[in-house]
Amino acid sequence: GLDLMRLTAYRLRRIRQLYKYQAGYMLEGEVEQVCADLYARTDCVTGGWLTHAKRLVQAVQRASKDRGAPVCVLVSAGQIVPTLAKLILFQLHEIFPSENVYSSRRDGKLKCFETIAQRFGPGSRFVAIGDGREERQAARTLSWPFIPIELDLKNEDSVFNLTPKKVVQKLEASSG
Repeated sequence: GLDLMRLTAYRLRRIRQLYKYQAGYMLEGEVEQVCADLYARTDCVTGGWLTHAKRLVQAVQRASKDRGAPVCVLVSAGQIVPTLAKLILFQLHEIFPSENVYSSRRDGKLKCFETIAQRFGPGSRFVAIGDGREERQAARTLSWPFIPIELDLKNEDSVFNLTPKKVVQKLEASSG
């Protein structure tokens, strides 16, 4: 019981340290090339989804800079360790520090969002970006703006159709 919890906590702390301080070093040489190829192939197969998603997050960051230093937080339905690995592979580890990566696997998105709101305090402004019903509902419950990740090119809210200007308009509309 308790020993297993301590061991798990230690392992998670160690993995977070590796993610934070050595993610770049883990991807040197041949591994770096393999990861770059994997990223390029995945981006190609998904029609540029990785590139567009990264631009969307960066647009939200830029749009939020006038209100202070924006912080990106990721809530995943998956486990923490595979999520951190994906962030490294998808070149998002510099945007999402390990301490800002949460798993909703056990408690759900609403509980994670509430934990995040408590951590950053009442003066903070939040924006949820996602593709699922659960995060949309959690954002609605907490009165957070929600930007859907929509992959259908015909949809105006498609991640492929969102420009930084549209992101700023969505943020301004939600805070007004």
